[in-house]
Amino acid sequence: MEGIPVRLCGGKLSGMSVSQTDLNEGRLNDQLGSQLESLSAQVEANVERGKNALAEWRATFSERSSQFAQTMDRYSHEHPWRMVSSALLAGMMLGVLFGCQKSSRTARF
Repeated sequence: MEGIPVRLCGGKLSGMSVSQTDLNEGRLNDQLGSQLESLSAQVEANVERGKNALAEWRATFSERSSQFAQTMDRYSHEHPWRMVSSALLAGMMLGVLFGCQKSSRTARF
């Protein structure tokens, strides 16, 4: 007797085929159970790897951002007038940029 291909969510489940005797003797449950356990273990391993990668990324990001903050704090204390003039220049540039965009949209009479 020819086997019946088992499909799960539109895809073949590991090329497994089931015969009528397998269905009658309950071997299908054993086969599907072992496949499910294997898939479950793979998913758990991938989730664990993802958690570890995220924790590593967070630690790296936290370390780099604190180093940047310390560097900027030290620089601002060593060169306060440069920081003030840089902030003033950036504010003026943004004001001109957004001011020009607003005036170009309004109709002039």
